[in-house]
Amino acid sequence: LTHEKVQGSALLQARLFPSQDGQKVSLLVNAVNLESPFGKAVHSRIEAHGTLSEKAPRGRVAIEIQNGIIGDLALSSSTLIVEGDLGHPGFQLALEGDYKDPFEIKGSGVLALLSAEKRMTLNRLEGRYRGIPVSLLQPAGLAHSPKGIDLGEWMFKAGSGQFQGTGYVRPTDLSVDLRFEGISLQTIPLKETRDLGGLARGNARLRGSPVNPEGSGTLQIETLRFADQGLPASDWTVHAALRDRLLKSTFLIQGLSDAPLKGDTEGPLHLSLWPMTLAFPPHGEIRGSLKGKIPLAGMAGFVEHHEEKLAGIVEIDLGLEGPWGKPRVSGWLQLRGGAYENLRTGTILRGIEADMAAQGSMLVVNRAIAGDGEKGTLSAQGQVEFSPGQGFPFKLNIALEKVKPFRYDRVSAVAGGDMTLTGSVSGALLSGRILVDTAELGIPDRLAPEIQDLQVIEINKPEGAQRAASEAGTSRMWPLSLSLAVQSPGRVFLRGRGLDSEWQGEVRIEGEARQPLVTGALSVVRGSVNFLGKRFEIKQGSLSFDGSTPPRPWIHVQAESRSREIVAHLAVTGPVQSPKIALTSDPPFPPDEILSRLLFGRTAGNITPLQAIQLADSVNTLARGGGLDLLSQTRQLLGLDQLTIKQQTGKAQEKSALSAGKYLSEDVYLEVQQGISPETGKASLKWEITPSITVETEVGVNAEAGVGINWRWDY
Repeated sequence: LTHEKVQGSALLQARLFPSQDGQKVSLLVNAVNLESPFGKAVHSRIEAHGTLSEKAPRGRVAIEIQNGIIGDLALSSSTLIVEGDLGHPGFQLALEGDYKDPFEIKGSGVLALLSAEKRMTLNRLEGRYRGIPVSLLQPAGLAHSPKGIDLGEWMFKAGSGQFQGTGYVRPTDLSVDLRFEGISLQTIPLKETRDLGGLARGNARLRGSPVNPEGSGTLQIETLRFADQGLPASDWTVHAALRDRLLKSTFLIQGLSDAPLKGDTEGPLHLSLWPMTLAFPPHGEIRGSLKGKIPLAGMAGFVEHHEEKLAGIVEIDLGLEGPWGKPRVSGWLQLRGGAYENLRTGTILRGIEADMAAQGSMLVVNRAIAGDGEKGTLSAQGQVEFSPGQGFPFKLNIALEKVKPFRYDRVSAVAGGDMTLTGSVSGALLSGRILVDTAELGIPDRLAPEIQDLQVIEINKPEGAQRAASEAGTSRMWPLSLSLAVQSPGRVFLRGRGLDSEWQGEVRIEGEARQPLVTGALSVVRGSVNFLGKRFEIKQGSLSFDGSTPPRPWIHVQAESRSREIVAHLAVTGPVQSPKIALTSDPPFPPDEILSRLLFGRTAGNITPLQAIQLADSVNTLARGGGLDLLSQTRQLLGLDQLTIKQQTGKAQEKSALSAGKYLSEDVYLEVQQGISPETGKASLKWEITPSITVETEVGVNAEAGVGINWRWDY
């Protein structure tokens, strides 16, 4: 029946019987899981009843299809009913399904099938697409005869806009005119227009031969917007003309800057209405140009909504020439006066400049530089391939030198390294190795109270407004994945709540940039814990990352403080934001006895009433997990890496001293110490020759000096 291969199962029932009016015919077909080159359907049903007579054959045919698929068209339900005499039957149509987005259509009309001119008259048509109502404003007809096709006059209403078309197509000539105004871009059944806002108006006309028509048209888009991107609205004007299968167009984009962007294109287009053909020859030569300036201040929507700021001017002078599939690009792009700032992370880039040159099918980034607002610099080189079908693939090599990548209140860092950014407009990967020159991580002295998130549900709100508000709160960031190794040979300082320490190690950052997974560990180099005015030397410690989101580093520190009678052990464990503190001793004593011997050098039973009050406050401080960090602000003010008090008790109290330390280079550490008496001042210099060998020198105020060589083997 179809001259095509069909799969599935069907039940056919047919009946013929006579009557006074003529031969009666009854037909019923039920089909399940039909598949053919035209499409497939889960369930199909055809029911026909009619009377065959010489005067006026009459009948009724009903076709139902459930869950059918034809290309990109998915029909959840479709019904076509044709009823009446064979010469002029009426029809009713109801469709519901999805084509890029949900739609529903209902219509009715009359057919003329027996005359030489076959005609369809559509009396009513209405429906919705993407939630926008569409309707026929007046009856419209379509006629087919040996002379050709008469399109008649069609008038549609789509939302607040209107569409009008008229014309004819004959074997030797054609005349088609289209006009539209106030058409929402979202009513156009294309995936690319789903998230676009704006209204389109324009006209088009075709004349000449149906095989090789000529024509012209104008398209104007007012207030073109990209939904949820925070980009400025723009107005587009396009003029096009088709002649001798060559399409020429000019376009103007206004609203992005004070001066408009101007461009033009020219290339072959094969258009035929008899038979219907529309194709861009892949080997046809095209030509184009684009010139203008784009300010970046309004383009922050490309990165993030209100948390990021862009500045600068991009000047464009590009040309295009070559095959449609892979054209050659010429010209250049320049960025001057660029700046970027992230209000959430404190990331700052100033003085951004970039020079890009088009070479063949590549856009080469010859130079790109930026500063971090202080002493750091960033530079990049790479290329972008002009291949629209592949999403403009690119590769950039990025170099960092003493850059501050972020500026949180309690976290800052200076880093260098080399990275590579590869990808396309659909997503990218940032990979490489970062070397941390120095970093400061602060533990808050007091944690903020927990605030519970409340889920607010607005009632009596229109469904569309509720959905728009929900979508507006969802950021549509450019997908960026990370694969970074972050190394530090030292000078990563973790301070706060009595802890003053230096760390080294390596961590890896993987996954999506919005929710990165951080794994790895840092180990302690040196440090101390200032707990209740007593200095505890750190003996071992680790800072580990387990890949949780957001990252929650876990700290484990063991420190000790010695007195004449006991050795006190302090353990700091738990999340960095809220570590727990535990105090033990050797020989073992209760916490209040340990504190009494540390603070006053005597047992808890032999302290004064004033000391008892101080001891109670110290026990309460231990229970709360708090600590003191009295030297932190002084250290930051002087620009030192370490500032501590090396305190002694009892008869050795006169040996207590103030110690200040500073890294002079990657491997050289200088420490100056001054005690209570003038003759106790000294300076020491530590030089790390290799990870296992260090040289230490010490000079006192009385000219006493010493040199030592240390060897360490970690196994």
